[in-house]
Amino acid sequence: MSATATADMAQVPAVAAPPRKKVNKWLVTVSISFGTLMGAIDSSIVNVALPQIRGAVGAVMEAWYPGQRGGQAIANVLFGRVNPSGRLPMTFPKSVAQNPRPVLPGSDVPEGQKFDVDYTEGAKVGYRWFADQGITALFPFGFGLSYTQFAYRNLSVTGGTTLTVSFDATNTGVVAGATTPQIYLVSAAGNRTMRLIGFDKVTLSPGQTQHVTATVDPRLLADFDVAAPGWRVRGGAYDVSVGRSATDFVLSGSATVAPALLKP
Repeated sequence: MSATATADMAQVPAVAAPPRKKVNKWLVTVSISFGTLMGAIDSSIVNVALPQIRGAVGAVMEAWYPGQRGGQAIANVLFGRVNPSGRLPMTFPKSVAQNPRPVLPGSDVPEGQKFDVDYTEGAKVGYRWFADQGITALFPFGFGLSYTQFAYRNLSVTGGTTLTVSFDATNTGVVAGATTPQIYLVSAAGNRTMRLIGFDKVTLSPGQTQHVTATVDPRLLADFDVAAPGWRVRGGAYDVSVGRSATDFVLSGSATVAPALLKP
């Protein structure tokens, strides 16, 4: 279960909850008031537009498919018995207008009639689309909060036939928790890009540090060459960034990768 929160709600006295509020025709949220804190619970299974919550709540818990004991699991997170550590596997837009196709293809076509869907964005889907267009999402890909804090330090990037990225992850807060540092390729041989090329989930006690190392699959550095055919890695400098999400980078580094052609 992915879950987000802005404070340890177990330390805040509960007060009367406001009435349930419908956000849109697909989603109903339950808002719970803890003094000055507000939380909303979302049990959708896809990314949805949540314009009404902007500035209205302090946190949103994404419950996905909570199951029969979902209520207990949600309560454990809300009251601090469990430290949330989920990360979003998709981008939540501020509005549907930010998507490549704000209008659902075929929605204006008579039922039963065939129609084409043109993917003009190519491989720039999801978080890549938002990065390419310079759009700020409501919640970016890879986003997630915790009741503790983490720091990433001491980045090292080495090249050769591929990239090896290493750094230290430290729990700088006062409670145990898990973090998911993410490694993104932001430039490949002089060409600006945006691609998740590695990640890890690390569980740390307060004050604990763990060294994280990721060796990147060379195909994640490549583009497919139809004429060859094969995955072609262009030789040159490859820039990477390590962060908490697709928009929150805290470390950056670069290394040189040799040219290569990999089998399909």
